[in-house]
Amino acid sequence: MAKFNDLKIPQLKKELEQRGLATNGLKTELKSRLREAMEAENINVEEYVFHMELEEETTKIEEKEEAQCSSEIVDINTVFGAISQMSTQISTQIKEQDTPQDARISSQVTSQIAEVSSQPIMSSASAKVKPPSFDGTVPFHVFKLQFDGIFK
Repeated sequence: MAKFNDLKIPQLKKELEQRGLATNGLKTELKSRLREAMEAENINVEEYVFHMELEEETTKIEEKEEAQCSSEIVDINTVFGAISQMSTQISTQIKEQDTPQDARISSQVTSQIAEVSSQPIMSSASAKVKPPSFDGTVPFHVFKLQFDGIFK
């Protein structure tokens, strides 16, 4: 149910079509054409309540939503298919790459590991650490924690 001023363009066109009038033009032209036709039929435009078929409007909306959903499902399936195909291609390319490069990199890594493991590890006994001096800028219990942490 709607009043005259609340009518939208499709509703105006439908009312004009029912009366056998032209349905082209701007909204203001459609309104004035419908107003004149209703006044010619002795209908009070301001008090008349238009009965709109809600079922038609809701079915159109539902059809649009269903169409969107089905196209989105197709799009998602297409995307998943493309992703799996690309994944297969990439894994194939990785397997086909030259193995001499991998062997060279592996030998470099193992030689560097051997160098690092052959170097002597510095013990804490040989490290010279300057003990902190208490100058009174920090509380004594903080100084004690720092001192104990160095010499443990």
